[in-house]
Amino acid sequence: MLTRLLQEGIVEGQFRADLDAPFIARIMLAQFSLILNEQVFPPDHTNLADAYRNIFFYYVRGLCTEEGCRLATSHFARM
Repeated sequence: MLTRLLQEGIVEGQFRADLDAPFIARIMLAQFSLILNEQVFPPDHTNLADAYRNIFFYYVRGLCTEEGCRLATSHFARM
């Protein structure tokens, strides 16, 4: 599903056209696993929403076109 969403974003011009969607999807799944790893981000010391935002906001922005950056910035600002 994540691969499909990335591919749709590429077609819509929100993500860069040169992305390898299946590869990027695997990286993003690994990032989710990292956020949920309690040894790396102990829940009693880490706000998981902050960890999510700090990992994904900058990563996703790097995948985006200018239009996609505007949408990503708007999305993450609501969090």
